[in-house]
Amino acid sequence: RPKETVKSSNKFGKCSIDLDINSEIFKSIFTKESYTIISNYYKRQFWVRNSPCLKTDIQKDRKEEYDQGFYHLDHCERQLSLVVLLNNTTNQSTHTLFINKTNQKSWFFQNHNRKSIKFMKKSKQLSEKNTVSKIVGNSGDVFLFDAGNGVHKGCYGSDRAMIHLNFAQMRYYAEYNENYEKIQLLNKNTHYDIH
Repeated sequence: RPKETVKSSNKFGKCSIDLDINSEIFKSIFTKESYTIISNYYKRQFWVRNSPCLKTDIQKDRKEEYDQGFYHLDHCERQLSLVVLLNNTTNQSTHTLFINKTNQKSWFFQNHNRKSIKFMKKSKQLSEKNTVSKIVGNSGDVFLFDAGNGVHKGCYGSDRAMIHLNFAQMRYYAEYNENYEKIQLLNKNTHYDIH
């Protein structure tokens, strides 16, 4: 198996390293309990959207703030994000703010451009009307939230390290295994010669 290559932070102070989905780390995170919770939320089959990854946000390396600092949605699709903190974080650390109950609304046909005045005003109204949860805690704490259809943003501060992965309810959004359909077709049609 190839070893992960440790990269330095980019201009936003961020570094992301893909993790092997068959690693012990992933097996300890994605348990029967987490599978049941996600299945109950989607009420259907779901997919790992992208490779699980180790992400760091290093304050001293941050030259610019990334536009994740604006309230936004991840594609307006019910994408669940699972975060495992790898260091203790506080309100002064880089963390995520999530506006509760916003995932109960369909945003699909609305303008959700994070930098538009209209969406910024709407986000401000929602944050004043609803509780805003802070994803902060101790090393080992796990958070699961609907980042696809729930309004959230990053707040930049001191260092944060985490394991992060996303789940999607539609295969279309699942980029992790790009050859999935081809393999399924080959397995289904083993008695045919496919070129």
